[in-house]
Amino acid sequence: MSFGRSLQFFTLFGFAVAQPLFDLLSQNADFLVAHDLGPLDLLILACVLSLLLPGLLVVVEILATSLHRQLADPAHGLIVSLLVAAVALQAFKKLSDVSGLVLVVGAMTVGSLGGWAVCRVRSLRTFLTLLSPGLLLFPALFLLAPPVSNLLFDRPGPNVKRARVSSDIPIVFLIFDELSTSTLVTEQMEVNASRYPNFEALAQGSYWFRRTSTVAQQTSRALPAIVTGRYTKGIAPPTAENYPDSLFTWLAEDYQLNAFESITSICPEGTCREPIPRTGFVDRMRMVLADLGFVYLHVLLPSDLAQTVPSVTATMRDFGSTQLPTKATTPEELRQRRTDYDWLFSQFVKRMQTTDGPVLHFMHTLAPHIPWKYLPSGKQYGPSNLAKFPHGLSQETWGSDPWETVQGFQRHVLQVQFADRLLGIWLRGLRALDLYDRSLIVVTADHGVSFWPNESGRIVRDKNQADILAVPLFVKLPRQQERVVSDRNIEVIDILPTIADILGTELPWPVDGQSALASSKLERPHKQLFRRAGQQVEHLVFAPGLDELVNTVRRKTSLFGSGKDPRSIYSIGRFRSLIGQKPEQRGPIDESDLELKLEDEWSFEEVDLSGPFIPAHVVGSITANRRTPKVLHLAVSVNGRIEAVTQTYDGPDSRWSFTALVPETAFETGSNRVQVFVISESGAGLRLAALGRKDDVQYSLTQ
Repeated sequence: MSFGRSLQFFTLFGFAVAQPLFDLLSQNADFLVAHDLGPLDLLILACVLSLLLPGLLVVVEILATSLHRQLADPAHGLIVSLLVAAVALQAFKKLSDVSGLVLVVGAMTVGSLGGWAVCRVRSLRTFLTLLSPGLLLFPALFLLAPPVSNLLFDRPGPNVKRARVSSDIPIVFLIFDELSTSTLVTEQMEVNASRYPNFEALAQGSYWFRRTSTVAQQTSRALPAIVTGRYTKGIAPPTAENYPDSLFTWLAEDYQLNAFESITSICPEGTCREPIPRTGFVDRMRMVLADLGFVYLHVLLPSDLAQTVPSVTATMRDFGSTQLPTKATTPEELRQRRTDYDWLFSQFVKRMQTTDGPVLHFMHTLAPHIPWKYLPSGKQYGPSNLAKFPHGLSQETWGSDPWETVQGFQRHVLQVQFADRLLGIWLRGLRALDLYDRSLIVVTADHGVSFWPNESGRIVRDKNQADILAVPLFVKLPRQQERVVSDRNIEVIDILPTIADILGTELPWPVDGQSALASSKLERPHKQLFRRAGQQVEHLVFAPGLDELVNTVRRKTSLFGSGKDPRSIYSIGRFRSLIGQKPEQRGPIDESDLELKLEDEWSFEEVDLSGPFIPAHVVGSITANRRTPKVLHLAVSVNGRIEAVTQTYDGPDSRWSFTALVPETAFETGSNRVQVFVISESGAGLRLAALGRKDDVQYSLTQ
């Protein structure tokens, strides 16, 4: 294969793949920080996108030629056609009113013509040669322009403002992710002790600032605000160089620092001892390339075709992660998963140690953030394809079907109960180390989350603003025994000044926040939020009361009950009165000609109650026909007892899909019998009928 033919691949690949990704990454450097990429990693990533991947295309043509010389030109033309089609499709995406399938056909047509022309027209080959400097230009612009250059070069940052801290009070700082105050409280704005006993145990001897709000709706902007005491008004990625004055640099000279940051890197390298080992180079590169694959599909495909691709906006990494423990999963495999919240948390607690001098234990855990896969017990459920991308949620916005939003809310509440379990592990660990009573303990969250139909789950709007702004804040002073509840207008930028106040010192740099305990200070008249919009930052101002929070709390209580009955979280849906009954109690069972298919049906046959996985999420589909109602109401029974009711939503291939969560207590070790019932009403009440199923018969309630 000639050098000129190879150069065509490198040039076209640069325009079709490498440059669009470089451009996107340069505007979203938070992605690189979240993947923990160092300077060498960035250089290697640039080489992979610019040299290695197009080099593989050269290898493909060489292999084709080695099989038969006459395959050389067809192979070359095919690869060139695909690359030209990729360039054309990205240009065609601007025609938003045209079907994605039509755009793909058009791009493939252009690609075919382009491939034929490159192989036949010398002037086009010459033109591609003239464009070949892009091979070096694209990665150079990516690496040398800020903010990526800030990550690549160890530049001396601004002089860090130091101040000696004479206090020896241990500091324990825990930040949850995507946790709203509305989820934690009752209608009386008290911690829901039934559902979240460990949050309540902490509140009993702490200051609880229940009107606390975040100042950013993204973790990469909220975390810097928390640890610096300043509003995040820029778009710089969350690194030590961009935030030189922080909790970590302030305490570095006088405290031992044990810190774990899930997706930020604000603590300078060498300053904090990370209690959890860093992911190895191979795993880091594998993860970033896998995530870039999903990013590129969104760059390439028209919006209507990209809907089936995992979202790249809900999280900062692991876009296609589908790992869930099964019966075959070994403990060693679980330990190697840094995306496993439970394992990460337990590892941090195990590595906390008592010291002779003052210490800071700092952890930002992603719990209870998506993926939703945890039951309150810490066991995981499936199926994996709905863990991070639940039905009803598209590009962080809920659809119009209220039931889909309710099911999302239900899964979130269950995962917050799991977060409460993690908090209990943390508190018990502190007591075992004799740290709890004498420590300053701070527990908060970076931002909230919302569950309203046709509303964003993460982007602040009028209806959801209180859900996303309001975050819990508990501050336990050393030796504190009594509960103190405050309704002061507190923002997360006040946390660091509050810590300084308790330690009896001052921060050595100016901050926007003030101590939450300084009652003499004037209370701010409003709440503020700074959010990124492209390369700009929007400044939003809100009323201080968060009065709309009560609407979400009332709705949550009406849906899931008070929590005094642990099973009430599963008792949702229009026909919830059926839950707890045996199907035969509803009278004679008819049969239906609809066909039922359960996803991961094998999991019900191999349940291990002592293992890390319980198939509590029953997911399936029903073949629809012209006589099928628009929505089917269903009941799900496990081992002869109805454990959940649900309803269908429009699924693929002319099927109605459904999901339902059932309590893990419904299962037995070994084989379990799962049945699905379609619910209907008649003059005599509710009736039952059987859903047909291949090689098996299932029963259902029918109309």
